[in-house]
Amino acid sequence: MSAAEYRESLRRYQPVVYVEGKQVADVAGEPSLAPGVTDSSLRHGGMAAD
Repeated sequence: MSAAEYRESLRRYQPVVYVEGKQVADVAGEPSLAPGVTDSSLRHGGMAAD
């Protein structure tokens, strides 16, 4: 699974996540979650960052 495929899987899964008391509509696109999403995408995708 590439990094892009991982991010797309987050969008399809639509997890319920809250940041500072507000629900996040797009976990993969939320700037405050970007470092964690990027790290996880690299771990799931080997090192196939894109």
